[in-house]
Amino acid sequence: MLSRTEKAHQIRNYFIEIEKRYFEKSEKLTPTDLRKIRELSDELIQLANLFGFSGNQAFLSADKGVRKITGNSPLEILDEKHLVSDSKNQILTPTQIGQIIEKSAMEVNLLLQDLGFQKKIEKVWHLTEKGEKFAEMLDTNKKHSDGTPVKQIKWRSEILEKLVIV
Repeated sequence: MLSRTEKAHQIRNYFIEIEKRYFEKSEKLTPTDLRKIRELSDELIQLANLFGFSGNQAFLSADKGVRKITGNSPLEILDEKHLVSDSKNQILTPTQIGQIIEKSAMEVNLLLQDLGFQKKIEKVWHLTEKGEKFAEMLDTNKKHSDGTPVKQIKWRSEILEKLVIV
């Protein structure tokens, strides 16, 4: 965008126009608009709760829904980009754990199996009772080739203490 070519000039003008539209739109919000956004946010949080979302997950889902319906993000209106996490634990994939302990994702999964935190049944990892204390089972909104939902195990960062000893 800083070069003096015609293409750079076009790109710079494009981004300036997008920025103008954004600020014009956000400055035009009336108290009635804000009330409607608040009411819609409340309804979408209730909907998210019906699906089992809570805390930040419900708020972020509602924010996305409001943006999709109205074109305005309640979080952006409040000039917020981040929410304080309900938990101080990160949840990690086996790949992320592997990067920390210098192993491949496959090695991490086998290690978790050897330690009794998970087991493989018909090519799918399942949490054991021991593993449930350290993990979350997440729906990915994807399906296997046979149509069954894809679930993913993500591990709370405290599992690292159990793996580093090994």
